[in-house]
Amino acid sequence: MTTFTINKHYNFSVYANSVLGSSYRNAKLVSILDYYTALKFANIELLQRQIYPYLPPNTPSDHTKYTYYLFKYNDMNVVLADAWIEQNSIEETEGLNYTLKLNNVTSSQLATIRDQLRLLGISFTIT
Repeated sequence: MTTFTINKHYNFSVYANSVLGSSYRNAKLVSILDYYTALKFANIELLQRQIYPYLPPNTPSDHTKYTYYLFKYNDMNVVLADAWIEQNSIEETEGLNYTLKLNNVTSSQLATIRDQLRLLGISFTIT
């Protein structure tokens, strides 16, 4: 089982693709939470009801005993339980920041670039 480390970046997949999406790329781990703290960031009860049918057989149903992770992903906070993440898919990434300057770009071109970056799951800031 892979151990997550705070302030590191990870790529990984989750079981409940229709609820959580299929994969996360370059997600930064912000915090490790217990059930009660995770409730402050997400509706864990609803998520567990939606996700549990997709989890592997013999996954414990008592989600109050799961470990929860708070990730920063595409400028959003995402809470995921350890049981929802495919453990064999976890890989640590470098998570480096780069500056890209676009010269002489129209607003239409910028919108296209922005949309493509989102599709790739790349977190970015437009100034």
